[in-house]
Amino acid sequence: MSKILRHYTLLTTAFFALGTPAICVGMTLLLGSICWPQRLGAIYVGLAVLVQGYMAADEDRLSRELADGTNLREHINGVCFAAAVFGTIFAAFGDLIPASVFYGVPMCTR
Repeated sequence: MSKILRHYTLLTTAFFALGTPAICVGMTLLLGSICWPQRLGAIYVGLAVLVQGYMAADEDRLSRELADGTNLREHINGVCFAAAVFGTIFAAFGDLIPASVFYGVPMCTR
């Protein structure tokens, strides 16, 4: 596995781990507390499934080799896998995650 792919995956994972709570806080402040972690997690999972289905339908389209020795399909799969994992965690356990994870803003007050 090349260094670029490893760093890309780490950056993607950091975005999902740190950015998702920030997005949930922003949405809560803008639109109110309607359990944004579950909604955002479901969107992540849905988009990951949609993109993976698109890639499976046309396997040759994204199989061109890139300069680092990998292909675009591997990079997109890495993002989809991270989105599916974090989306599942937030969708399943979003209402159980304490407010301290979400920078002190309670998510599911209803």
